[in-house]
Amino acid sequence: MGRQLSGETREHLQAGDTRKFYRKKKKEARTQVPLRILVVVEGPDKDREFILLPCQMRIGRHPDNHIYLSDSLVSRRHAVLDYDRKLRKYLLVDLQSTNGTYLNDRRIEKGFLSPGDRIRVGGSVLEFINPCAKGHEIGP
Repeated sequence: MGRQLSGETREHLQAGDTRKFYRKKKKEARTQVPLRILVVVEGPDKDREFILLPCQMRIGRHPDNHIYLSDSLVSRRHAVLDYDRKLRKYLLVDLQSTNGTYLNDRRIEKGFLSPGDRIRVGGSVLEFINPCAKGHEIGP
């Protein structure tokens, strides 16, 4: 015979009633954002790790930054990392900082990051890492 209906629905249906049932539309598959981290390899915050989110993340000396560095040579709001969903890459943008932002030892205004790149802000160097690659582990 037919399928059993839940209690509330069963009580309201009479023999011969017609009901329409709609299938839920499948949600569009979300593309998974690759996990990336920044590791401080030089400077006062050496060995700190920051997991990057797929959004705009500020780097600076002020505690309200997503990536907070205690280095006195880093501007309060030094640079920003902006995730580009189409390209699936992070764009590093200097926020007109006093000491500049360097990507692989070249001063930049903006530039896309690739795993293994090094970012220098003030006296700190951060390495952009794909922890899923061989030889990389997250955390202590």
